[in-house]
Order: sequence, then structure tokens, then C-alpha cells
Amino acid sequence: MEIPSDRTWFSKYRWLMAVIGGLLIIVVLFSSLAEGLISESSSTKNEISVVSVSEGTFEKVIPVYGSLKPKQQRTLVSRSSGTLIEIRKRPGERVSVDTIVLVLSNPEVDNAVQKAKLDLQRAKANKAALEAELLDKKLTMKSDRQILQAEISTMQAELKALEVLAEESIVSVLDLKKARMKLYQLELKLTLAKQKEQSSADAFAAQRASSELEVEQAKYLLDIQREKQSALQVKAGVNGMLQSQDSSLALGQWLRQGEALGVVSGTDKLFAELNVNASDASKVQLGMTVKLNVRGRKMQGEVARVAPNANQNQVQVDVDIISPLPDIARTNLDIRGEIVTFQQKNAYLIPRPSSYREGQSLKLYVKDSQERFLLKDIPVLEASTDELVLGRSFSIGTDILLNDPKQWSERASITINE
Repeated sequence: MEIPSDRTWFSKYRWLMAVIGGLLIIVVLFSSLAEGLISESSSTKNEISVVSVSEGTFEKVIPVYGSLKPKQQRTLVSRSSGTLIEIRKRPGERVSVDTIVLVLSNPEVDNAVQKAKLDLQRAKANKAALEAELLDKKLTMKSDRQILQAEISTMQAELKALEVLAEESIVSVLDLKKARMKLYQLELKLTLAKQKEQSSADAFAAQRASSELEVEQAKYLLDIQREKQSALQVKAGVNGMLQSQDSSLALGQWLRQGEALGVVSGTDKLFAELNVNASDASKVQLGMTVKLNVRGRKMQGEVARVAPNANQNQVQVDVDIISPLPDIARTNLDIRGEIVTFQQKNAYLIPRPSSYREGQSLKLYVKDSQERFLLKDIPVLEASTDELVLGRSFSIGTDILLNDPKQWSERASITINE
């Protein structure tokens, strides 16, 4: 029979050792945590911020955000129906006024141009024929008038001779009367010829006007057909960038007249379309300077328009960009900035203490000549989110402790080593 041996000391007290070990671990953890809290409290208490009064430009700004928008934008529209046979430009490519973006084909338009050309040639030919006919009539009437004038001159000479002969009784009185009557008849014919010539001139002018009108009408119709033919080449129309294009466009597709095909945005003239909080909108005035930032590129602008109404607690502000645009400037590119609502040059400045509340009095410790910090009233003239403008009671270079005086129970004076 085997006699059981006694358990070892470790086996008997191992549970007690486990408890003691656990307690030691907990004590160490609490000690570390307490030490960290004490260290943090000490460092916070010991962190002080001493600044010097400086001179500079003070600004109050309102943050804004938005995007770049074009001042010029044109929708590409098919002004003639036709089959799409070529796509020369895609969205993102730069274009000029005469850049051809799309090319269409329409045989009916080409045939209409040829017919209009023939109609114009026919109208010109008719006009030339009319001019020849009118010139012939004019020359005929002129010739008839000149012949009558010559006959009248001859008859007048004969009449003078007959009058002399009649005085000598060589010619009878009857013959003299006949000669006078013939001269009278010739003069009547000349008067009628002149009247006919004048009335014909008015008629000829009306015929010429009608002929010229037919030519002009033919030219107009030809211009219309040529414009339709030219419209088969869809041009950008403005200098800029092809912003978008109908994604359904495909070669061989029939496009109807008036169909929207894409959008071209001008890149030469962009403006910033920004949004400002409705509560700050009343501070924004036309002509205010705006500091703009386009992906790290700095620009300057000027407020051009403030929308009269708010939308979702935001008011739209349009800004004209007065500095050169960077190469990265694109339509709808995000942009941020600041509207300068107030500016003062040569102001006495200090950073804004975290404890300061606008509209309240401010007390801070100010360093004197004996290296002590005395609690004094600080005259604040203006305040922004980052800076304060002080009165001239402090000189440039004066050291001021920005910490809240409550940290030292607002004692009258302290030293840094406290």
C-alpha cells in the first residue's frame, strides 16, 4: 500500500500568492495612472504663454466656400438635322470660338444649297436681260426724240423762208398755214415723246427694283441654306473648355434640329460663387476684398453681388476675381476664402486669449520693469477669432501673459517662477 506524501509548500499557498500578485499589479497600475494625472496637471499649470504687443494690419474676416463658375457658358445645339459622322472634341479639351466639335451630314441640305445657287444665277441672268431690254427701249425713245427735234429745226427754217416768200406773194397764204400746222404737229409729237421718255424712266426704275429684289431674295435664300450647311459643323462658339457632352452620342446617329449636344464653358472669365452663413451675410458689402484659395493657389477678388435671399441658412455671394487665374482654374473647382469685412493698419496686436469673450472686459498680467507681472485692465478696441486690437496705452514690445488670471486667483502681481 502506497502512503501519500505531504503536499509541497508551493502547492499549499499558491492561491495566496496569486491574490498577492494581483494586488501588486493593481497598485502599480493605479500608481502609474496617478503619476500621469499629476504630471499632466503640473505641466498644465506650468504652461504659460507670454506674448509681446506687436504692430501690424488687423483684419476681421468671414470664411466662405464655393466653386468657380464661368461668366460665359454656351449650350451646343444642332441647328441642322443630320447624321453624326465625326466627333472631334471630347469633354475636358480646350476649344476656341471656331473649333469644330461635331460634324454632321445631310444630303438634303447640300442639295438645297445647290438649288439656291442656281436660283441666284437665274435671278442675275433675268436682271441682266431686263437691263439690256430697258437700255434698248431707252435708246429707241431717245432716237425718236432726237429725230423729232431735227425735223422741227428743219421745219422752222422752211417756215421762215415761206414767210419771206409769202410777203412777196410768191407763196400763197394757204401754203404758209400748212407749214405752220406741220411745225405745230411736230412740236406736239416732241412733247409727247419727252413725256413718254419720262414715264418710261419711272417704269424702268420700278422694273429694275423688282429685278434687284429677286436677286436679293435669291441671295438671302442661298445664305439660309449655306448657314444650314455650315451648321452641320457644330462649333464651340466661345473660347474655353468643352465642359460636357451628351453621353449617348454615337457615330451614325441621326440628330434632330434643336437637340442639345453639350456645354462649353469659358475659362478666360471665371468668377467665384461662394456661400456665407446667413447670420454673417449682413456684414458683407459690395466691393469688399476677398482672399481666395484654390488648392493652395492664392488669388484676390472683390464682392460683386450678394443674393437677397437665404437658402438652407446660406447666402450666395458672387466674387469677381481681379488677380490672374492659376493654370489649375477650372469650372466647378472647389474654392475657399475669406471676406475681409474690417481692416485697420498700424494696429497694436496680441493673440486672442482663449478665455476672452467678445464684449466683456479683459484683465491680463502685464510685465513691468521689475520682471513682475501685474494684473491690469486690457483695453480691447477690436477682436477677431485670432487677434485683439489694443489701445495705445501699451507700447510695442510690452510682454503680456495670455493665461487666464483665475489660474493665479487674480492676484495683483505674480512672477513667472510661481
